[in-house]
Amino acid sequence: MNSNIYLYGAGNIGKRIYDIYKKRGIEIVAFLDANIKNSAIDNKKILDPFACLVDTKDSTVIVSIFNRDVDFLALKNKLYEVGFDEVLSFFDIYKDISNEFGDWYWLSSDTDFLSDENVRFVINILSDNISHDTFAETVKARKENTYPYVSNKYPIEEQYVSKDLPLRKYDNFIDVGAYDGDTLVAMDKINFDIPNIYAFEPDVRIFQRLADTVRKLNKKAILFPNGVYSNNEIATFAADGGEGGCIVNDNAIQYNTIQNVALDDVFINNLKGITLLKMDIEGAEMEALKGAKNLITNSNMDLAICVYHKPNDIIEIPKYINKLGNFNFYLRQYGFYGIDLVLFAFRK
Repeated sequence: MNSNIYLYGAGNIGKRIYDIYKKRGIEIVAFLDANIKNSAIDNKKILDPFACLVDTKDSTVIVSIFNRDVDFLALKNKLYEVGFDEVLSFFDIYKDISNEFGDWYWLSSDTDFLSDENVRFVINILSDNISHDTFAETVKARKENTYPYVSNKYPIEEQYVSKDLPLRKYDNFIDVGAYDGDTLVAMDKINFDIPNIYAFEPDVRIFQRLADTVRKLNKKAILFPNGVYSNNEIATFAADGGEGGCIVNDNAIQYNTIQNVALDDVFINNLKGITLLKMDIEGAEMEALKGAKNLITNSNMDLAICVYHKPNDIIEIPKYINKLGNFNFYLRQYGFYGIDLVLFAFRK
């Protein structure tokens, strides 16, 4: 790195990298951000590099963001155009700071689970070339600690309903991690109608928005203000009022308390007809699948499961689902930074 170091991004990742470098005695000149909300962090100015003059001589910019909506490669080119000498991604420096930083979503210094045997297994069960390429590019980026560029990235509006997938005419939709009904809205826009909806959202601040969305769409739905897990126990939940709410194990911090449910105990007699099960629950997908084992095994069901919240989800989740039935598997990427990576399993 050059002598003048800037951090692009004044959010959580930028602040954590700054703290790590400060403890190491590495000087940060300033934060850079095109969406400035504060003037400074720890007396370090926050500057908009595209709206004001920044000293770019002998400079390195570390793009310290992890955002599905930000195209790092495009941002990198813009920063070079402004005059910065070197632009690095979060991934370029992660290996050096991983002990202090820890795991972050799928990002981890431990990639032993990406063994040749595990990689071959997943490649062999994937059903099309796009899935193979997406998986191979993802594995390569994780092993090499590079920006996870995927050549076949789909628009976020198509998440769960991409036209090149063998979606069927469904009778039931189980939406686990329904958020504010954004998936229901996306389905409605393309007239992808499923008559019976069962939606789960444990964040009380978001649940009302979900209910309002269902009313606005005039859908037939049963809404559950619950988390979904492998058991029916009370859990501690970090509710952020956005898409990142998750079940946590740190009871020393004040979080919300929620009631978890296992899908096998919600749908005891299974469901009639064809069902689509979607899960996007911030790292609890594997446990939720364990709690739905009987439902998945005994129902005519297709699955759409997020596999980017934990490092080994991309291996362990397809291996687990493969044991539950005879499926065709597809992998689709909808966001930048390896975010919104979804595994689809269609019953053969």
